[in-house]
Formats: sequence, structure tokens, C-alpha cells
Amino acid sequence: MTNKLALLVAVALGVLSIVGIRLYVDKLEKQQRLEKNLVDVLIASRDIQAGRTMTREDIEIGQFPAAFMEAAFRKSNVGDLNTIVGERTVEPIAAGQVLQQYHFKKRELRRFNFDKEYRAITIPMNRVGGVGGLLRPADQVDVLVNSQLSDQTGAQVTVTRALFRNVLILALDGNTDPFVDFGGYATVTLRLRPEDCNKLAFCLYNGAAIHLTYVQPGTPEPTGFDPAVANDLWRDIKQELQQRR
Repeated sequence: MTNKLALLVAVALGVLSIVGIRLYVDKLEKQQRLEKNLVDVLIASRDIQAGRTMTREDIEIGQFPAAFMEAAFRKSNVGDLNTIVGERTVEPIAAGQVLQQYHFKKRELRRFNFDKEYRAITIPMNRVGGVGGLLRPADQVDVLVNSQLSDQTGAQVTVTRALFRNVLILALDGNTDPFVDFGGYATVTLRLRPEDCNKLAFCLYNGAAIHLTYVQPGTPEPTGFDPAVANDLWRDIKQELQQRR
């Protein structure tokens, strides 16, 4: 009886040993599979403070097991380098940390938020008329036009005047983020009332030159159009010219 019991114990221990070895081997095989199935992940190359605009030097590529990435981040990590270069951080990021979507300010491109009484209108703009490329979304500008006007008799006069005051810039080209360094833009999108959109479109379609002037925040809106015609310029210099004769 004792021999049978000893034999049973030995067999049981042997089975347990085989099972343990099998489990250990399976664990090693699983670990090797995970290590072989690595994916590229964008990580911070250094400590990054909140409010920083991301550059290429702030980002490097690390490798992590695909299963780990799926379980830990559930696709919240940022996978495209081009989508975050130029983005602004809203939280600090430690060096080596996986870059995730919540680290960055959400930008809503080509979407505006303003009262329903306004409209968005886009006009072409060159570097000179657009204040040398220094304007940003959320800036305010005066819109100046140079055009020919006819009076009731049909006489024409060329006049430069302020068409609108303190107009809000919604976008430059397709960009609505005021923190992006543009360097230049070919179009400007302005916020105007419907009737003012029509006036601006009329000037544009009839060949008027359009110029924007930057308005400092808090500047009170002046009254009038400040028209300038040739006679005004002549009066400014008429007396000096007569003194030279």
C-alpha cells in the first residue's frame, strides 16, 4: 500500500513538473512573439512644457509591442508625425513618453464660431496688402479700398477710403490657429455682416485694390470713412509748392 501511494505521488509530481515546464515554455514563446511584433511609436525626445509648439526635434520614434500599445493606449497615441509638428501642447510631456492626443490643443480647421448675424468671406491678399505676412487669425483689421466712384452727374473720382473698421480675421488660407507661424498667405477670411459682404464683393469684382491695416486690440472704432482723393493730397502740398515758386 505504501509503495502504491509513493508511486502515485511520484506520478503526480511528474505530471505537475511537466505542466509547469510547459507553461514556462509557453510564456517564453509568447514573450518572444510579443518582442518580435514591435510597432513604431512617436515619443517625446525630451521634457516638453505645456504651451510649447512642437518641432521635429521634440519627437523621436520608439518601438513597443503591438499588443501592449493596443491594451495600454487604445489607439489614443498619435501615429502621424506631420499632424503634431506645429501643434501646441496643453499638458507637460516627459522624455520618452508616448505622445497621445490629449497632449495637444484640438484645432478645428475650416470651422468658425460666431453669431448668426455674421458671415465669413474670403478675399485674395498679397504680401503688401496683408501687412507683410504678419497678420494672424483673431487679429482685427481695417479694410481699405481704392476704387473709382461716380456721382449723380456721371463724373468719376478715384478715392481711397476705409470700407470697414475693426474687422475680425477668421482664417489665413486654411489656417485658423493664431499660434501657427505662417510666414505668408494668399487669402484672408473675414467676419462681416451679409450687407458688408456684398459691398466687399462688389469692390473686388469691379477691380478695386484692397489693403488691410492692423488694429491694436482695444482701439475704439472711429467714425467716418476717411476718404482720400487727389484734391486732398493737392491741398496738403499746394502751399509748399507755391512757396517754392
